[in-house]
Amino acid sequence: MKKIKLLSLLFLISLFGNAYSADHVVKMLNNGEDGMFVFDPPALKIKVGDSVTWDGDPFHNSESIKRMMPEGAKSWNGKLTKKKGEKSITVKFDVEGVYGYKCTPHAMLGMVGLIAVGDSLTNLKAAKEATQTIAGGKARFKKYFSVIE
Repeated sequence: MKKIKLLSLLFLISLFGNAYSADHVVKMLNNGEDGMFVFDPPALKIKVGDSVTWDGDPFHNSESIKRMMPEGAKSWNGKLTKKKGEKSITVKFDVEGVYGYKCTPHAMLGMVGLIAVGDSLTNLKAAKEATQTIAGGKARFKKYFSVIE
């Protein structure tokens, strides 16, 4: 009888394992600790299955940078917020690796961020190399990579 209960419990845990995934919030700010036009936090480590919601000040969004994503991951492009506290997008991360993203209207001003998903950062080198061809945010990306490594 104990074996049946234990097997039932293990089955339920495996079935509802994603029920314990977390939702992280990244603020999109006009002014923050790192200066103007920043994400807070700018670098984030999360688990596979977690999601991230971007909200904050007006006139920002979150858009993935295709050259800074692991193979098999889905890109995203959130809506432009119109008022403080409005959500741009929520993204669930199911593929391990490093994800680079930007605020579309403020990328040239360095409004960029990084997310490390899981323990395997297999695309870390490729993501770092991709920053060399990005016009804005190189210095911030360099700082953020040191946070997630």
